Amino acid sequence: MLSSIDFELVILASYLLSNDDLPLCDPCGLPLTVKHILVACSNCQDIREKYFMVRSVKELFDSVDNHSIIGFITETRFYSKL
Repeated sequence: MLSSIDFELVILASYLLSNDDLPLCDPCGLPLTVKHILVACSNCQDIREKYFMVRSVKELFDSVDNHSIIGFITETRFYSKL
């Protein structure tokens, strides 16, 4: 699995190359970043708590099983935004 920094760089690079603005989270209106999706989006809090409870992306990747992370991304349907 890509590290969170690698993943963030891939998303950022794709938007820099396309000259588009960073996408926004529909419910929150904040920039749609890996940190926002995985740790901060309040709209996903209930689903997030089913899979993991962490305070940072580093803690997430250091302590949570990859299957739980993928399950969260799948259930929230954020995979279509990545």
